Amino acid sequence: MSLSSEAFDRLSEHWAVKAVPQGDLQRSDEIANYRMARRAVGEQVDSHFEESDDDSDVLGRVSLVYQVAATEGLDALASESSSDASKRELTMAACHRAFGLLRVKPCPEPTRERLMHVFEVSALACCGERWSELRGWYRENEQIVQVPEVDGVPWDRRLLYRIFDCWVRMFRKDSPRDLAAIQQVIADLRADQKEHESKLLETTERDRDQAVAFRVVALYYWAKATELMSVYLTQGDPPGTLRNLDKHFGQGVAAAEASRDTQFEMVLRWLHAAAKAIVRNLP
Repeated sequence: MSLSSEAFDRLSEHWAVKAVPQGDLQRSDEIANYRMARRAVGEQVDSHFEESDDDSDVLGRVSLVYQVAATEGLDALASESSSDASKRELTMAACHRAFGLLRVKPCPEPTRERLMHVFEVSALACCGERWSELRGWYRENEQIVQVPEVDGVPWDRRLLYRIFDCWVRMFRKDSPRDLAAIQQVIADLRADQKEHESKLLETTERDRDQAVAFRVVALYYWAKATELMSVYLTQGDPPGTLRNLDKHFGQGVAAAEASRDTQFEMVLRWLHAAAKAIVRNLP
């Protein structure tokens, strides 16, 4: 669907957006526009705009505000009801704005934070219907979306890295082979589970046992939802697929919440919405 100017007008009146100083909103747009121009034409851009040390912080804060506005309508994104149309469009407008800022914000360097950044950027693009721009972002940031090595890492990180591989393939959409490879990645994880899961539990400190266990459970549900997405995208709509997708994402979110990992929980919520957006926009 094409977002209307009325949706962006309503977004500007959202309580979270109105709480932001107008100067920060304007500055974030200026930063994003300048950085995109620099990417397009390099040093040739003729501008008197000067960046400051806190510009990336401004981008992060304002993007987060738009994400807050969007989270109120994540359920509406998955709904086909006409009664949810207004809320759905407002949520998409918020995702559209958030993606526009987050895509020019420097990616954090630590591996886990980098992966979470990629998930957030990708989910916002899908939910804000900025598909072509997301593919462009992937082409421009090959190093950022590179899949980490799994040799020698604990089982929970191995799961995360391999699931990241699957979603990069889904978001990037380079070839039909990518979707087929997802199912093989999940099959390989199942084959590795017995050996690597026991090693993780043996080496985990007692006071961290419960949090780690819930995190692994969340990753298992996420892996299953990922597999269901690949089946849906390659085979159409096998009976019950979307219902099961909701179930596995829902259980994954609950487990992530129990692990007390707020960032992980939120990423799963975003990816659930993104999965519905991908399905909704299939030809």
